[in-house]
Amino acid sequence: MVRSAEGSGPGVAADGAGIVAAGHPLTAAAGVEVLRAGGNAVDAALAAMFTSFVAEPLLTGLGAGGYMILAGPNQPAALLDFFVQAPERPAGAGLAELQAIDVSFGDAEQVFHIGPASCGIYGVPAGVCAAAQRWSSMPLADLAAPAARLARAGVALNAQQAYVAQILGELLRSTPECAALWAPHGRILREGEVLVNPELGETIELLASVGAKPFYEGEIAAALSATLARLGGSITAGELAGYRAIEREPLRVAYRDRERIPHTLGTAARCSPTRSCCWTGTCPPRTTPSRSSTTPQPPPGTSPPPPWAPLGPPPPRTCGP
Repeated sequence: MVRSAEGSGPGVAADGAGIVAAGHPLTAAAGVEVLRAGGNAVDAALAAMFTSFVAEPLLTGLGAGGYMILAGPNQPAALLDFFVQAPERPAGAGLAELQAIDVSFGDAEQVFHIGPASCGIYGVPAGVCAAAQRWSSMPLADLAAPAARLARAGVALNAQQAYVAQILGELLRSTPECAALWAPHGRILREGEVLVNPELGETIELLASVGAKPFYEGEIAAALSATLARLGGSITAGELAGYRAIEREPLRVAYRDRERIPHTLGTAARCSPTRSCCWTGTCPPRTTPSRSSTTPQPPPGTSPPPPWAPLGPPPPRTCGP
């Protein structure tokens, strides 16, 4: 959350132009640095998002989905929907079933479902690029570079991230690839130990340099769909290629003499001089019918825009070349 504020500190811009609240100090600091450099609210939110993929990887990431709400004086509010889409489950044999694991929160337990059957169609790459094209004022590569460097150097787990890793230990040991990252010594990483993920750094740079196309039609999409097909997942190459980030009308609620735009988990950004405000966050998956029923159809004889295409009028910045 970034708002106009006075003061100083790790989450406050030096000139009092904004304040960032996030789930990790490094995430907040990334947004603040962009505000100090003259970036707008969306620039700060995108930089913070990239860093959260590295510093808070069990709670968000390039394989996640979410939304972004923007609001400010003398401009219409906007909601960018890039939730995870639930894939259709085709009929036939060979599909994997959901794998249930028990996650203990100390005084309560919850059943999580994991495995290939639990994978949905991610929206973050498309959402990042749509937001950058529509509202950003800085090159996406500049916003992503600090996070990519951080992924290569590694991040020491703080108490919160170490706790999440411990309660998700069964998940983090469920595949050899995940265990190699999170349990390199035969046990889950603990507070103070460093998580290094150079491949994540490369993937962040790929998104920032060439855009979202590799994630939906290119090398990453092909590798993902082939792997899930082999393991019994239900995401298809066609579903990846058809994903779209959708601009929607935000929900509005009247409260006393004012109209409010509610939001849930996420990051809000407000900065000078435009005093714009931006929230980003993650939400449950949306199903295929809810997407298709609200997605405008292209005119006959034309093709729909790709998921990395700008929404509305041509923006001042582009995502990728």
